[in-house]
Amino acid sequence: MLPEEVRTAIEEVIGETNSEAFIVEMKMKRGPKTTLLIKVDTDKGITMTECTTLSRAVSWLLEEKDYFDFAYTLELTSPGVGNPLILHRQYIQNIGRHLQVKLADGNEMKGKLEAVEEEYFMILPLKKKLSKSQRKKLKGKIEEPKETKIEFSDILEAKVIII
Repeated sequence: MLPEEVRTAIEEVIGETNSEAFIVEMKMKRGPKTTLLIKVDTDKGITMTECTTLSRAVSWLLEEKDYFDFAYTLELTSPGVGNPLILHRQYIQNIGRHLQVKLADGNEMKGKLEAVEEEYFMILPLKKKLSKSQRKKLKGKIEEPKETKIEFSDILEAKVIII
C-alpha cells in the first residue's frame, strides 16, 4: 500500500509536469524486487517522450523527499492495449475501437465501442464467424448485430483488443 502523502505528491508532480496527464493506476509491488508502478495517460493518448518526462519528474520528487527507506524501481508507463480500462475517461478515449468485455453474469462480449454515457456504454457486437455450410443454411436469415447497452456496474473487466 502506498502512503496517501506519497500518492498525493506524485499526483501533484504529474499534474504540474503535464497538465493533460492523469494517473490510471498506481501501486507498489513489494517483493524481492520492489517496484513502484505508475500507469499514466492523457485523453489523446500519451507518447514515450511524455512518459519519460513524467518519469524523470516523479523520480526527482521521490529522491528529493526520500519517502522510502528501501530499494525500489520506478516504472512509469502508459496502460497500453490489453490492459483493463479502469477510468470512465478511458472509455471515452477509446470510442471507435474494439473491446473485449467480461460481465459479472459470466458472459463475454467483443465489439466496437460506439458511445459512452455516464452510467453505461454502447457496443456493437462483432459478427459471428460462420463456416460456408453455416452461411448457406442460414442464407437470408442472418441478423445483423444490434448495439448493446452495457452498464458500467455490470462489468468485471473491459480491454481494448486489436482485430
